Amino acid sequence: MPLSPTVRTGLTALALAGAGLVAAGPASAAPTPRATLSVVTCDPDVFSVQSPNALSAMTSVTSVRGLSCKGALGVVRRNAAKAGKTPYARGGAFRLGAYRCVNLLHEGELYRARCTRGTHAFRIEYGS
Repeated sequence: MPLSPTVRTGLTALALAGAGLVAAGPASAAPTPRATLSVVTCDPDVFSVQSPNALSAMTSVTSVRGLSCKGALGVVRRNAAKAGKTPYARGGAFRLGAYRCVNLLHEGELYRARCTRGTHAFRIEYGS
């Protein structure tokens, strides 16, 4: 017995869906990983580290994207002593572990830098 056109179309769609060739739902239903990463502001009074061997006597995490404020502070705490002198040069580039950082601002004794690694990023303030 031959199948009706409606049944044939339904079976074809079912076979294609089973093979993964037909998307289920609209393309915008699943958010892209980049769209789910939002910027979070950190309290500089809470997320700061005081160390004479760090970037400065006081280094604060001001915002993060793709990681927690506590995680960014851990990166600073573990790697700030290895940053060298380039964090104090205008536009100076330096590394904090796997993160690449660039000095964005220098006003008097205040410095601001942005550190990135793929889609993860954080901003820090430091000074003398």
